[in-house]
Amino acid sequence: MNKVAAVVLNYKNYNDTIECVDSLLFQKGVNLEIIIVDNNSENESVEVLQKKYENNKRITLFTNDKNLGFNGGNNIGIRYAHDIKGCKFVLVINNDTIFPNRCIIKQMVEIYSPDIAVISADVIGTDACWQAPAFYLQNKLMRQTLFTCFSVILNYLFSFQLKWLIMQKRKFISGKKEFHKKVIEKQSRMDSINAYIIQGSAFMLTPCFFIFYKQLYPRTYLYWEEICLSWYLHKAKLKTILANNHPIVHKDNRSFSYGLNTEQVQPLKRKLMVSGLFKALPLFFMSYKMIDRTYNN
Repeated sequence: MNKVAAVVLNYKNYNDTIECVDSLLFQKGVNLEIIIVDNNSENESVEVLQKKYENNKRITLFTNDKNLGFNGGNNIGIRYAHDIKGCKFVLVINNDTIFPNRCIIKQMVEIYSPDIAVISADVIGTDACWQAPAFYLQNKLMRQTLFTCFSVILNYLFSFQLKWLIMQKRKFISGKKEFHKKVIEKQSRMDSINAYIIQGSAFMLTPCFFIFYKQLYPRTYLYWEEICLSWYLHKAKLKTILANNHPIVHKDNRSFSYGLNTEQVQPLKRKLMVSGLFKALPLFFMSYKMIDRTYNN
């Protein structure tokens, strides 16, 4: 039975974390370790989680001394899962997700092949609508990255999303459901997909990934995770795949907005996206050897 770890990052919102972890405990067909990383929550999260799971040997709780952000916090769990616990597959999931079917992780592992570095889950929202993964064409990755950078800067400078950018985004998203069907059809015929397809709320790092990398790109705090991971894969010439599994339910970014009022969310989001842009920027121009030497220690 495959040994798999699920890394769940908690920041203040322990109720969602508990609901996520409890749903993970019912997964079958895999030898599952659950690693909760508390990202220096400034509330009673650690005490509640410790009391809840102190007698469960399948669950490990880490408490960070400071908030390391999404990639930094998850890297604590990823490295422990792979290096210490010996897990070959590591599922990185938002704490505001639920696994309603018991075979989801097993289904993801079963589609693994040695050339696949990242397996993304099929995800729906609480409204039962499909949540599209990020999609970056390999031969257009730089162009798509620059377009994202341009959009983020404009959004920050003008404090609103320009109308034409909204229309472009809607047009792109609206075609993704059909794209999802085509990807699954092609994968069933073992055709190669010349794209990076990453569902940021639920993706699995495979044995292929760990041949080249020990962790996610550690410099960004929040946002840019999907683009940075795509560049990681691009530099090492690795592939992704989108699973046709029973869907995971994602509660629509509650992990970010928890504890914030409506007026606080958008300004903070714009600030973090711009900050993340400058931290991610060097990665786009680094070779794999430079990345390996700098971030695989």
